[in-house]
Amino acid sequence: MDDTSAFTLGDLLIQFIIIILKKPAPNSVKNICQALKLAGQTLEKNKNENRRKEMENMMRALTELVTEGRVDSHVGHMVHSVHELRNGNWGQNSLNSSTVESIEPLDPNQAIDEPVLYGPDGKVLTPEENKFLEEVPDSTTNIEDHIISEHGYEGDETWMSEDDDIDAAYEEFLKHIPKQIKNQSQK
Repeated sequence: MDDTSAFTLGDLLIQFIIIILKKPAPNSVKNICQALKLAGQTLEKNKNENRRKEMENMMRALTELVTEGRVDSHVGHMVHSVHELRNGNWGQNSLNSSTVESIEPLDPNQAIDEPVLYGPDGKVLTPEENKFLEEVPDSTTNIEDHIISEHGYEGDETWMSEDDDIDAAYEEFLKHIPKQIKNQSQK
């Protein structure tokens, strides 16, 4: 979209918002805040002095609705966030500084065709972290990786033989309980 079309739509949006702010409906202030968050930067690009005054009047009218208590606190926070966004040049200043900070120097030891892995913090993994991850066995098991035999899953046979041993030991234990109870009652 070229700037002329955007500015024409911006003029219409501002006129529409000004009309709504004269008699706002319950959700209209919320919708105005959402529209300004999306289009505020484009609306401010036009250096027309009349546009600047209209934006100031809109922001003042929104603030008055909050101070007069005509909107709930959630919408009041939205109006405040629109003010902060506008004062911060609609996010342009913070966006540029964060992208500069996020660029990390390239490791000269890393091969160009090597994959770059990132940790949960969003930073590139160090060679030590990569080595650790390669050495640690995969602790997640996937049931589909096991081969199903006739009697169950692969490796199940050892459990079954251990189960038989445990069952036999438990039965033996149960046989000794009555004897232990008699011995304790005689004391």
